[in-house]
Amino acid sequence: MAWKFFRIGAANDEIVRLETEVANRDKKISELEAEKKAMAENDSGVAGQAEGLKAELDDANLKIAQLEKDRDQLKADLEAEKKSVDKKASSKALEITAGQGQAPIKPGTANPATAGGGDIIAQLNSIEDPTERTVFYRKNKAAIDAAYSSAKAKSN
Repeated sequence: MAWKFFRIGAANDEIVRLETEVANRDKKISELEAEKKAMAENDSGVAGQAEGLKAELDDANLKIAQLEKDRDQLKADLEAEKKSVDKKASSKALEITAGQGQAPIKPGTANPATAGGGDIIAQLNSIEDPTERTVFYRKNKAAIDAAYSSAKAKSN
């Protein structure tokens, strides 16, 4: 019987140890549940923030689209204004040459002073529309000036 008595004492010690372990685990479970609850509340807050940020992003995208549309319209207006200025410049150039008693340059005819000037001058002279001619001249001014200088040097 004494032997069984000692075994009951060891069993009692084991029971106490297991009860302590269960209590520690219950405490840990309570802490984890509290953390889980806090995380769930935080998740709903983060989800709300994400929805707010998404709304801000959508607004920003709409503003960007509107600004791009405005930019494209301004570019088109600028191009139209450039064409208008080119037409006015061509008309004014014709008025000035006519005012000096010079006949207007007929498109497609080469000026004798520039006959040896090369293809760029031929291209310029082949353009009939004064606006297009002005635009071409502006784009190729350096080459045209060089061709005129070369033709003038050859004729001297």
